[in-house]
Amino acid sequence: LKELCLVFAIFQDFEAASNLKLKPKKSILIATVFEVSGWNVDMVRAWLRRHIPMWTNLLIRDSAKYLGCFIGPTAGCHQWTAAVRSMMRGL
Repeated sequence: LKELCLVFAIFQDFEAASNLKLKPKKSILIATVFEVSGWNVDMVRAWLRRHIPMWTNLLIRDSAKYLGCFIGPTAGCHQWTAAVRSMMRGL
């Protein structure tokens, strides 16, 4: 999680240069190195609270939709859900 401090610093620099600000309640942290479980999410939130309090409210997921495609370790199981649902309605 220490790398998040570097990412946070980059976002701070970008905010200062562009006047665009990250909205943590609308942002998602995609876990790629641990399983998303209640205990793990609580541990990450506790770490964020201590080291990057501004990001405590980030959503923590194992996949998320970005520009119409799912990304993350569990993206495969979500990628075709909407397409299959749409196809099934058409039958």
